[in-house]
Amino acid sequence: MSDADPLSLEFARKHPDAFAKVLSRGGISDIEEVLGQLPPAIAASAAARLSVRTLNALLAGGAGHPDEWLPAASFDDAVALLGRLPRERCLALVNGLQNKTLQRKLLQFLNYPAHSIGALVSDTLLRIPADMPIVDVLVELRALDEPQAPPVVVLDGHERYLGVLSLWHLFVRDPPAGHARDYVVAATPLRPETPLSSAVIAGPWESRDWLPVVDHERRVLGCVYRQRMIDTFASKTEAAPVLQETVSDLVTQLLRVLSELLAGVLAPRRTS
Repeated sequence: MSDADPLSLEFARKHPDAFAKVLSRGGISDIEEVLGQLPPAIAASAAARLSVRTLNALLAGGAGHPDEWLPAASFDDAVALLGRLPRERCLALVNGLQNKTLQRKLLQFLNYPAHSIGALVSDTLLRIPADMPIVDVLVELRALDEPQAPPVVVLDGHERYLGVLSLWHLFVRDPPAGHARDYVVAATPLRPETPLSSAVIAGPWESRDWLPVVDHERRVLGCVYRQRMIDTFASKTEAAPVLQETVSDLVTQLLRVLSELLAGVLAPRRTS
């Protein structure tokens, strides 16, 4: 590790969210260079705040070093970092930890019974700070270059779950203004230890195609998609094929209409 700029190091230590935001604006090689100059604990803090797409691109080229970051990270940063990595890689990293206390605690977040929500968690969602200007949120969504916006959760100043970003509110407000917190709608999150049988009944699946999953301190672990819930739960019943086909058709028709209405939200605004 080369010596880091003292000002950059202080900025990264005191303002990790802002530092990660600035860092993510650079190319992968730039991010690699900066992270390589930071102490492992600070690098872990920054990496844990990068988008899933950026972090995966970093790791795909062999630029990231989660095996060095994880042992030095705080528990919160370690959980956040693992939440952005594929499950297989997470298990390998945690099983390789020398700190057995940390290893045991982290494994609790990774190993859930097959009949629980934790076994279905996906980290395809986007985490947005509550104080992030909504125009910056739109820039980040457009940069994903995907046909549909990913699930978006909004975090408070302590990186705890606050709510879900409402694309509908963005659609009806023209032009969008304010901050992410102004577009938050309540969505009761699921806990990873919740049995599937309970989640199917308790979750508002008739109105949402995904729900966030949080731990006991409201840290976001990821999300669970309705279709995966349907596939998993329906497969345990004799009526599985009929149930799955019927519900899927209804859901597809409803979401197609809403997707067409919301498509304009991610499209760049035309100026006269």
